[in-house]
Amino acid sequence: MFRSLSLSKRLKLTKVKTTPKHGLARVLSKLGICSRTQAAAMIVAGRVRVNDREQRNPEHPTNAAHDRIS
Repeated sequence: MFRSLSLSKRLKLTKVKTTPKHGLARVLSKLGICSRTQAAAMIVAGRVRVNDREQRNPEHPTNAAHDRIS
């Protein structure tokens, strides 16, 4: 069946489960590290890295299941 469909239609038929991305400050607070306000202050100060990159945006889309936060 898939051979007769175009690639875009095949991709629409394939359901991929993904975990939702949330803002970095929310992820830190849900993990119990600190409050959202404290998390935002730490992020803006440059004390948080996601996948070895410094993040200064508290709303940076982050997936707690896949991204490495330090």
